[in-house]
This record gives sequence, structure tokens and C-alpha cells, in this order.
Amino acid sequence: MCRFFPLGRGAVGGVGSNPRTQGQPTPLPLPGGERLSGLASVIYLILIPKSRNLMSKTVLYVHVWQKWRLLFRLLPWAVLFVVAKVGVHLLHWEVWTFDSLTGTLFAAATFILAFMLSGTLRDYQASLYMPIELANVVEAIADANQLAAAAHPDYDPISLTTALSCLTQNLLAWLEQQAAITPVEQSLEQLNIHFAHVLAFGDIPVISRIQGEQAKLRLLIRRIRLIRDTDFLRPAYALLEIFLIGAVITLLLVSSNRFEQNLVVSTLLFIAFAYLLRMIRDLDNPFQYSDDSFLDADLSALREVKAHLAKQQKTVNESSGQHSAN
Repeated sequence: MCRFFPLGRGAVGGVGSNPRTQGQPTPLPLPGGERLSGLASVIYLILIPKSRNLMSKTVLYVHVWQKWRLLFRLLPWAVLFVVAKVGVHLLHWEVWTFDSLTGTLFAAATFILAFMLSGTLRDYQASLYMPIELANVVEAIADANQLAAAAHPDYDPISLTTALSCLTQNLLAWLEQQAAITPVEQSLEQLNIHFAHVLAFGDIPVISRIQGEQAKLRLLIRRIRLIRDTDFLRPAYALLEIFLIGAVITLLLVSSNRFEQNLVVSTLLFIAFAYLLRMIRDLDNPFQYSDDSFLDADLSALREVKAHLAKQQKTVNESSGQHSAN
């Protein structure tokens, strides 16, 4: 029996969207054909008349917020660093002078950041396509189901369509709401019962195809589960955090002839280190789907497949009702 879960927050994009460009603001078209993006588009929308489409403003503000919200969330920490830096200066605790060893510490921290960012970014790009591959596999099984129904008029495709819809909804609940994986595994096992109905008509090629797609489905689910539930980089994070803590302490204690210049440069370096550390942690797990994450893999492809299966199920039920009435 299928268990249904309420769906969580949505995502922007579609099956044909490019995961590398998701979350980036779309340039705003102007009447003359030119386009504005970033801060210029926000200023333009503020200054234009109120007759402008309110929906366009809302969408643009959402895109801008998605682009800058990590930086905004780090601003309290930056303010705390500025207060600590000013306090250290007023107490005359700036006992560190910038020398070659200090530059070596910053260079080592930057190298470790770059090393971990390159590794997590490569895995992140591969993870972005996994929900799309899941959707494609479910669609392939649904197409084979329709093929069997077209080839054998006595075959009823509604049961397998319902099972695929149930599987898709359980997948969305597992990914978005951190629900248990047991309903997903049960839905996968129940597919074999529906495959047996196709096998009863002797359609061996269709069975071979859908069993191959089922194997791909299991592999993708296990890969996503491994990425989400396993922390591969914990020892690397320990080394990175040691160097970053040392770099932050050095920024607090280092002195220069001009304190204002020292304060600005130290604050910018602190924001850069904190920003990259937070982004690496988010890239390491693109299947979090929480309020704190902002680089999650897009699940719109699975939602579209679920809607398509529901539409197929409704069409088949209406056709069966018409045949029964006749």
C-alpha cells in the first residue's frame, strides 16, 4: 500500500534546465532590447513605475536573495570580528607583525580551501544530475508500460502507473523531508509484482528493459543515500578548521602602521575564509533540503514526472469509465 507524504518547499527549474545555472538571477529585459542583471536590475525595478508587473519584481528579488543570502548570513559574524579587532587594538594586544611566516600561514589556508573546493565542486556537479536521472528512469519504465498496453489490449497499465507514482512521491518525501527510506525500498520491491503482470503476456523485451531501468534506479538511490548520509571529508575538515582558526587569530593579533587599513583588509579576509568554508560544507551534501542549505540539487524533474504519471492515471481511469458506460 502506498504511503503519501506532503511535499515540502519547491525549487526553480525544470527537466530541461541546466543545473549549473540554477539559482542564478535571470537578466531583466528592457523595452529597448537591452538586459540588466544583478544590482542594476534591482535599482531599475525600484525606480520604474508601479505599473510594472509585480510578479517580475518578486521573482527577481527571490533570485537576488538566493545569490546574496549566504553573505548576508555571515554579516553578524563579520560584525563580531570587527568588534573583536577593535577591542584587541584598544587593549594593545596586537603583538603580531606581518612577516614571511604570516604570509605562509595564509597561503597554506588558501591552498587547503582551494583543494577542498575543487574536490567538492566536481562531486557536486555530478550529484546535480542524479535527480534528473531518477526522473528519466521512472519515465522509461512508464513508457515501457504504455508500450506493453499498446501491444496487448488485455493488459491494464494502471497498476504499474500507480506504483510508479507512489515511488516518485516516496522519493520526494525521502529527499525533501528526510523521511525514512523504507517506503522507497518497499515501492521498489512492489514493482516486481507489476512486472510479473507484463511477463504473463510473454513480452520478454519489455521486461528486460524495465528490469534494467529498475537496476539503475536502485543504484542512483544508493548513491544519493551514500552522499547524503556519509561524511567523507571529516578529517580534511579538521585540518582546514585548524588552519582557518589560526588565520583568524593571526588577523586579530597582526598590527600595521594604519589601523583602518588593517581593519578593512582583515575583515575582508575573514569574510572570504568563512564564506568559502560554509560553501564547501554545503557543496559536500547537495541533498540536504533544509533552510540552512542553498546549493541543493533541483527536484523539479521528479515533480514533473509525478504530475505526468498522475495525468496518465487520470486519463486511463476516464477511458475505463467510458468503456464501462458503453
